[in-house]
Amino acid sequence: MKIFDIKNPSDWVAVQPGEALKMEIAKGNRRARLHVNASARVSLLVSAGPGTEPVLVGCSDGLFEVCFTADGTRFVEFHAPKNTLIFVRPETASQMVGKTGLVKFTNVENVGGRHSDLDRMMHYMRRNEERRDKALEAERQELREMRKRIEAKDAERAERKQLPKPDEQSTVEGEDPAEQPEGDKEGGEE
Repeated sequence: MKIFDIKNPSDWVAVQPGEALKMEIAKGNRRARLHVNASARVSLLVSAGPGTEPVLVGCSDGLFEVCFTADGTRFVEFHAPKNTLIFVRPETASQMVGKTGLVKFTNVENVGGRHSDLDRMMHYMRRNEERRDKALEAERQELREMRKRIEAKDAERAERKQLPKPDEQSTVEGEDPAEQPEGDKEGGEE
């Protein structure tokens, strides 16, 4: 089953075989589209003007579509047998849309009255957060103080364990005072 989607019939223009259709294309490379409905085989040739060499862009019969990109004015020639019926619907309109009015990106919705239950719940949540933050800060402070006490005890133990330096006279030649047993460093055994 063939389906012919021709949209609005009044948009179609009758063209005679051998005739050239002038297409005005907006500035910049734009896509031009032609819908062609022909009763016999039709060849479409596109040229920039009467003195330029045309280029074959399509060849078919029945309902078909031809698209090409161009800049400026183009002429489309239709080559077909003499009694061929050719109808064309050109689409060369620019896709640019002009400014339609003030641009609104958002619509601010009026906020109705707040619900009292929601306010009460939010109040309790804030109070709970404050209590939790206070408890955490107290615990952190306690840990800081405990850390200071431990560091102080460690420093005190390190001072107590420091041994006096041996005299230079009490060392034996060739021996390192650090290698001597603890009793020998003080000058005698205990």
